[in-house]
Amino acid sequence: MPREDRATWKSNYFLKIIQLLDDYPKCFIMQQICMFLHGKAVVLMGKNTMLRKVIRGHLENNPALEKLLSHVHFNMGFVFLEGVRNVASICLQIGYPAVASVPHSIINGYKRVLAVAVETDYSFPLAEKVKAFLADPSAFVAAAPVAVETADPVAAAPAKVEAKEESEELDKDMGFGLFD
Repeated sequence: MPREDRATWKSNYFLKIIQLLDDYPKCFIMQQICMFLHGKAVVLMGKNTMLRKVIRGHLENNPALEKLLSHVHFNMGFVFLEGVRNVASICLQIGYPAVASVPHSIINGYKRVLAVAVETDYSFPLAEKVKAFLADPSAFVAAAPVAVETADPVAAAPAKVEAKEESEELDKDMGFGLFD
């Protein structure tokens, strides 16, 4: 089938958009997703017949792709990513649950429930600990032995370094903030 000239192609494209805007009261805008994915993933949209043909032709090199064939219906898109971290991040961003994002979703849900408990009269056992801490943080300070001062500043330095390392370990929250 010969390709139409650019002016005809643009004219047909504009007519198609106008028709779609008239026919559908809502549409999904991918700009935010594409901006979020920029540099982290590649999005490929295609016809199912072409995608299936390529996958079948590539099965010899990668037999695991056989599992993918049963999911290729209609015209669709693929998002190609490197690493589970990217999958979890993208799934969380677009609100799509996936195995990689479930632990993060659970933690985020817990943080939201905990935030509600802190701000209201609602409570549960772990929320009571947080409420007690917020009410009196000094009650949770561990009793540390008093260091004996020496005239030698070099001898006192290792104790300060150890205290700093211990403090940093306690401050690590595995990337989870209380109200993130």
